[in-house]
Amino acid sequence: MPLPLLAATAAAATAAATTAYLDARLGLGYDVALLRAYGQAGWAAMRAERRGTLSPWHELQTLARCPATADDVFLVVPEHRGENDHDANDEDKGDENKGGKNKDDSNITLHRHTYAQIHAAALRLAAHLRARRGVRARDVVAIDMGNGARFVVAWFAVWAAGAVPAFINTHLRGAALLHCLRVSTAGVVLVEGDVDGDGKGTGGKYAEGGEVAVALGRGWGTGEEEGGRVVVEVVEFGRGLDGVLEAEAGRKEGGGERGWGAGGGGGGGGGEGQKLHDMGILIYTSGTTGLPKPAVVSWAKMRAAATFVAKWLPLKKGDVLYTAMPLYHTSASLLALLSTLTAGTTLALAPRFSARRLIPDLHATRATHLQYVGETLRYLLSTPANPTLDATHRCHTVFGNGLRPDVWHRFTARFGVRTVAEFYAATEGPGGMWNKSRNAFSAGAVGRNGWLSDALVWGRFAACVAVDAGSGAARRDPVTGRCVRVRAGEPGELLYKLDPDDVCRRFQGYFNDERASSEKVLRDVFEEGDAWFATGDVLRRDEKRCWWFVDRLGDTFRWKSENVSTAEVAALLGDACHDVLREVVVYGVLVPGQDGRAGCAAVVLRGGEDGGCDDEETRLSRVAEAADKVLPKYAVPLFVRVTSALVVTGTNKPQKHLLQKDGIDPDVVEAKGDRMYWLRDGKYERLGKKEYERIQGGGVKL
Repeated sequence: MPLPLLAATAAAATAAATTAYLDARLGLGYDVALLRAYGQAGWAAMRAERRGTLSPWHELQTLARCPATADDVFLVVPEHRGENDHDANDEDKGDENKGGKNKDDSNITLHRHTYAQIHAAALRLAAHLRARRGVRARDVVAIDMGNGARFVVAWFAVWAAGAVPAFINTHLRGAALLHCLRVSTAGVVLVEGDVDGDGKGTGGKYAEGGEVAVALGRGWGTGEEEGGRVVVEVVEFGRGLDGVLEAEAGRKEGGGERGWGAGGGGGGGGGEGQKLHDMGILIYTSGTTGLPKPAVVSWAKMRAAATFVAKWLPLKKGDVLYTAMPLYHTSASLLALLSTLTAGTTLALAPRFSARRLIPDLHATRATHLQYVGETLRYLLSTPANPTLDATHRCHTVFGNGLRPDVWHRFTARFGVRTVAEFYAATEGPGGMWNKSRNAFSAGAVGRNGWLSDALVWGRFAACVAVDAGSGAARRDPVTGRCVRVRAGEPGELLYKLDPDDVCRRFQGYFNDERASSEKVLRDVFEEGDAWFATGDVLRRDEKRCWWFVDRLGDTFRWKSENVSTAEVAALLGDACHDVLREVVVYGVLVPGQDGRAGCAAVVLRGGEDGGCDDEETRLSRVAEAADKVLPKYAVPLFVRVTSALVVTGTNKPQKHLLQKDGIDPDVVEAKGDRMYWLRDGKYERLGKKEYERIQGGGVKL
């Protein structure tokens, strides 16, 4: 080889190696893809504002009216034999591979709904809401429905009518339900009937003499009550409304179909005349620590989130995103359904989460992406292995938040998933963290960024600050009065920067609750007059620019002058004892006569499916041995509560506050069918009434 050519080849090889090294070290390639998705999301939102098409209703309308996409499948709802989940448009006729029903599996029926079908049904309901129910622009209309096409039709119909939907958690009853209806100011609530007496409808909660006293009358925006009853008008699917919608199909009030499609001519929910930061939806916080709060979701957040996810994953033509998460939460509604709408792809929407049915659903729907939240993938991993099904599906990416490190590798190895797209965000929050992982480099992290995005985004708009162990508030320097940034590797509360002169530009707060909104904003954090959003979450950022979730403020407890992270203890125990523990949640409990809180682990034990038949105390002794090896002495849970199932939210997040409320009193715990143990001489022994009285009397050293 001639010397000049040899030199050129060597130089090219050196340059390639240098580029690869810098890319790996600085994360340049990763950053470019991340920042491109951010830029596309921001541009899409601003363009929609200029065009007066902020509402995603306009995207649905465009796809439904375009001959090339009208008959593409927007929504697939799997129904297993023995279920009776009826959805809107079930009776619509269409091409066998487009709309209507199709039995793709002997046990699963797929209800397919095209863009045109959902659009047409939403137009009919919008006409009904305007003409017969008096819905006007910017009214709030509550939706209390389970997953299915009816929810989607109701949601887009409210937008088409110019109103704002408020998503109600279908599990709410009593005071919590009344609270959500009251603070929403809704005058109408759309519910599902008890179809065929199957007991699955939400309408029964509103029936006369039901669990909740709700008057059938008008109460638009007043928040007033009559005799302790919230005044709303209940519109029920399944008891005549479907027929009403058919009759409304030909109505031409307010400019006919064109008028309804443009948001009823009044803007409001349709997006005309609206600004980026105006309210598009009300979505309630999960209420794991109290009554749910209605978070204002702006058009900007909605548009940016959906576009970002569609570009970042990415979602392409022919992809199918499967979710079993409830549509009343942000994950399924904004990040799943609206992302598939933005990409022009298909959402496979399960009526409810079932670990046993999920893998068969992936096969039947031919899903390429799976959404998870909380403990979803742990539950899936706990199902019996099936080599025939586990790794022969089309799903190559799982997307969601809350995947613990102890589950991450075991899940991807068993189910053959190539990519984990983990994120960290909150419904009301102004930002998020994103981690697309295909190897061990960032496995377990909730976010990841390289040098470039750090310089342009996270270094300027996100910070972690030290927290006062006693109060749980951000710690301030006694001399300067400013918050203290933590160093790399140290935990601190995550803050997001806001415009001090226009906080609502990035944080719209909670609907009609100025006090709760203001409590989330910190002032004079690093300099006089600045403003930052307090997430209430403790994160840690390492030298590789990976972000790790540590704990929720309030979940961390203090014992023997040491701060203990419940999330880290649960993760370490779950990893070390995965053959013994099916589920584990750690929390701090008050102990009579003791300062601080002691660690308590609520556990669901494995039932011997691996061939073991050890009794409960023997299995707990293995937990004690593992805890002693992987945890510092002060972090080892002093108490263990054995339960058959944890109480979780609709997105599979454990409700720790209920466990904390019960404490360690064996009478209280056993009344709920659980058993209490305590750590004695390196083993967990049964905690009974006599032992508890000794603790109360101060006769026991913990």
